[in-house]
This record gives sequence, structure tokens and C-alpha cells, in this order.
Amino acid sequence: MRKSRFSQEQIIGVLKEHHAGLSAGDLCRKHGISDAACVTSAWRHEIISGKIASASEIAKRGSITTSFVSRLIDLSFLAPSVLTAVAEGTAPVELTVNKLRSIGAIPLDWQSQRAVLGFSD
Repeated sequence: MRKSRFSQEQIIGVLKEHHAGLSAGDLCRKHGISDAACVTSAWRHEIISGKIASASEIAKRGSITTSFVSRLIDLSFLAPSVLTAVAEGTAPVELTVNKLRSIGAIPLDWQSQRAVLGFSD
């Protein structure tokens, strides 16, 4: 398993900052976490916690399509190794935004994701 770039103490500190009222966006900028990762993670948490009932509610709130919200939430389940490869530029060249859009449902199993997305293990 890949080691987190944040220590347990740092993660707890970020959670305390959020609990104290700092917005997710501000936390992301402060700690160098991509806005997309924060947004999709926040959306997923809102649905799981029951704060929001569905992707369509998030879409209405943000004046975006339900399809767009659903696809981004799906991407928040990508394997850490896939995200790292994309960030480092070592992902397969055929792994494009269009390919991600064309996949009906990305498997939740990380090994299956890697196979579907063109990684050779």
C-alpha cells in the first residue's frame, strides 16, 4: 500500500480546521490538494452521509448536469496508483478524458480498474 503524503497528525489537523469552519476549498488550497479531488470527495461524502440525497441535487445546486456530477463522483473511486500515474505522467498514453468518458461504469476493484484503463501489471 502506498504511503500517504500526509501524516496522521496532519490529517487530524486538517479535519480539525474543517470542523472549525474552514471551507473545503480553502483547505485544499492551503494544503496543496487539487480542487477536483476535494470537490468530488466532498460530493461523495454528502451523499454517503445523507446530507444530500442524490447527484441530481448536487447538480441543481451547482447549475451543472447530473451526468457530470455522477462521472466526477465515479472518478473519486479511482485507485491511488491510477491517480498517481496520471499526476506523474506515467499513465498509459491511451488513458484520456475521452476514454474515461466512454467507459460505462468504472469497476470499483482497483485491479480491474487498472486493466480496464490500459495499465499492464
